[in-house]
Amino acid sequence: MGIDLVSLLAVFSIFFIPITAGMFILTTRFALKPLVETLAKAMRESGYAHPPELLPHIQDLTDQVESLRVEVRELKEVQDFDRKLLGASTSQDSDISP
Repeated sequence: MGIDLVSLLAVFSIFFIPITAGMFILTTRFALKPLVETLAKAMRESGYAHPPELLPHIQDLTDQVESLRVEVRELKEVQDFDRKLLGASTSQDSDISP
């Protein structure tokens, strides 16, 4: 009795192809990760990611965002104070009415 070629191909495709693909993916991931990290670090340090002429503009935008955060925080505090004040006045009105 010989080996059936179809069953041999079925076993090969079910077990060996996924295992081989998984090993290839893991190997390339671990092999290429240091290379990609090194290239990204070099690009960051070279200033390629942020041209120097944009740095003042980026700082201005950062300052504007921070000032907006402060304004929103202050508005929330005022709104909470108004709610408390209105809540206190409505409870006093209900105490006064007969």
